[in-house]
Amino acid sequence: LVIGAIVTFVRRRERHPARAQSQIGIGLPAIVESGTGTVEFFETFSGCPFPFAATLEADLGVPTRVDNNINMLARAEHWFGDGAGVEDFTLVLV
Repeated sequence: LVIGAIVTFVRRRERHPARAQSQIGIGLPAIVESGTGTVEFFETFSGCPFPFAATLEADLGVPTRVDNNINMLARAEHWFGDGAGVEDFTLVLV
């Protein structure tokens, strides 16, 4: 269901050449092997382990990276937010 919704969304955007995707990044509230994009555990999904990134890449033909959503938030804050330019950084989400 989630994969189908993502595929539909990306294909709709591809109808507009200026919106074509060169790569897709997805954060999931799950335990993810970020090197492979495999979802190892997802509380509301019983089909784990599941090759989430590989499945989307096969459906869309676009390189896809998948990681835990909080890891992605921390990286974005460290690279582009208030944590930019500091050596050590910790994000606490409550």
